[in-house]
Amino acid sequence: MEVDKARFSHKQIINMKKFLYSMFILPSALCAQQNGIQFESKLNWSQIQTKAKAENKMVFVDCYATWCGPCRVMEQEVYTHHKIGTFFNDKFISVKVQQDKTPKDNEMIRSWYSDAEKIMREYKVTAFPTFLFFTADGKLVHRAAGGYKVEGFLEIAEDALTPQKQYYTQLANFQQGMIDTSVMRQLAINAKLIGDGEIARQIAQSYIKASNVKDLVTPENLWFINEVADDKELAVRVSRKHISDLSKKELATQSNILFILDAAKDEVLAKEITDVYINGLSEQELYTKDNIEFISSVTRCSSAKSFQILYQNKTIIDKLMGIKNFSQVTIDYVISKEEVLPILLPNQNNADFVPDWRRMTVSIAKKYNDEDAKRVIVKAKVGWYGSKQDWTEFTKNLVAQLDLTNGNGLNGYTTNNDCWTIFERSSNKKELTRALYWMDQMFKAKPEDKGPTTIDTYANLLYKVGKKDKALEWQEKAVQIENENAARMNFEANRTFQETLDKMKSGEPTWSQD
Repeated sequence: MEVDKARFSHKQIINMKKFLYSMFILPSALCAQQNGIQFESKLNWSQIQTKAKAENKMVFVDCYATWCGPCRVMEQEVYTHHKIGTFFNDKFISVKVQQDKTPKDNEMIRSWYSDAEKIMREYKVTAFPTFLFFTADGKLVHRAAGGYKVEGFLEIAEDALTPQKQYYTQLANFQQGMIDTSVMRQLAINAKLIGDGEIARQIAQSYIKASNVKDLVTPENLWFINEVADDKELAVRVSRKHISDLSKKELATQSNILFILDAAKDEVLAKEITDVYINGLSEQELYTKDNIEFISSVTRCSSAKSFQILYQNKTIIDKLMGIKNFSQVTIDYVISKEEVLPILLPNQNNADFVPDWRRMTVSIAKKYNDEDAKRVIVKAKVGWYGSKQDWTEFTKNLVAQLDLTNGNGLNGYTTNNDCWTIFERSSNKKELTRALYWMDQMFKAKPEDKGPTTIDTYANLLYKVGKKDKALEWQEKAVQIENENAARMNFEANRTFQETLDKMKSGEPTWSQD
C-alpha cells in the first residue's frame, strides 16, 4: 500500500523559461494584443466607476508592478489572448493600475499615483499581480493573485460573475455559518493565496474539524494542514498514526519514505525504511538516475546506507548523473549537520563565542579526509561571518569557497551571485581579481550564461579593480543585450544597467558606500 504517488516539496522542481519572440512572430503578437483585453487608458478611477454604472458592467482591476515577472507573463500571454479579450471586453470595464513608481512613468500613470496608493491601502494589495473585481456599484466581490494560464484566468473571471463563487460572498457565508466543506477547503486556499493568512487559518481549521481523519492522509491535505491551517503538530500526528498501520515492506517505497520525512518528520524511521528499500534493489536497479536522485534527497545522516553509497561511489555517481560533484552536495550537508551545526547553532546569539575552526577541521578530517574538512569548514565560515556581518572574514572565505568548489560548479546563478557579493562587500583587490577569474571561467565553460546580469557583475568587478575602459566596454554590452531582450519581449528594460554605465562614465562608485 502506498500513501500517494506524488512527491513532496523538495522533489518539486519549478523550471523558469524565458520566451524570446523573433521578428517572424511579432506581427501575430501585435494582432493578439488587438484581440485581447481593451484596458481603459484615458479615464481616472472615478470616471471608470461612472462608466461601469452607466454600462451596468463589473470592473476588473489588474494591480501590477513594473518589476513583477508574472505580471509581464500575464500581459504578454494571457491578456492578449482572443478568448480572454472576447470575454472581458463583453463583461467588464478593465483597467491596469501600476502600484510602484519609476522615473519612466508617463503622465497618465503619474495621474493615477494617488488612486493607486488608495487602492493598495484600502484593499490590502500585498502581492503582484493582484486581480480585483468590483460590481457596477463599486463593491469589491472577488479577488485573486498570482500568474495564471488562459483557462485558469477565464475561470477566475467566471467566478467573479457568479455570486456563489465570489470570494467575498463565500467569506461572508462562512462567517455566518452558511457554507459546507465542499467549498471551505478551496476558500481557505484562496484566502492564503491572496494574503489573508489569519482568515485562511480559521477556515482551514473549520474544514479539518468537519473532516474524517482518514481523508486527511494525502500529500495534498497534509500540505493543507501544514501551510493553510498552520497546524504542523496535527499534520505530524495524523501522518504518524497512518504510518503505524503499515508494515515496513509496505513503507519501503519512494513515495512513502518521502511521506515519512515530509509529513511525519521522522528522520530515524525514514533512514530505517530507506535501508530496507535499498536492500531490496539489485546493483543494476540501484544505479539509475531516479534512484540515485531519490536516495540523495532523503539522506540525513552518515550512518545511513544511502550516505555510504554516495560517499564511496562519487566518481561513478557523478558520471551517471552527468553532474560534477553531485554526491558532494549531500555529503557536505550531512557532515555539516553532524559536525558543525551542533556547535554553531547553540551559540549563534552568543556575542562572546569564538568558533574553534581548527578543532572542528581536525575532527572532520579524522572521520573523513582533509579535503572534506576544508570544504565543509570554509562553507561554515561563510555562513557564520555573514550572519555576524564580519565582511572581511566573510569575503575572504567566500573566495576560498569558490576556489575549493571550482567556482561553485561554474553555475551562472550561484557563481554570479557569489562574485557579485564579493564585488559589493570586498575592497581587497586580490579577492576582486579572484572573483573576476571565476567569472571568466564561467563564461568559457557556459557561454549561454553570458547574459546582461552576469556581464553586469563582470563589468562592475573590472571597474572596482580600476580597469575602467574595459569595464565600460562590458557594461555597454549588458545595456545593449538588456534593451534588445526588452524590445523583443515587449517589456520595459531594467534601467539599473544603464544607471551603472552612467556612474562608470562619470567616475562614481557603483557599489554601496555604507
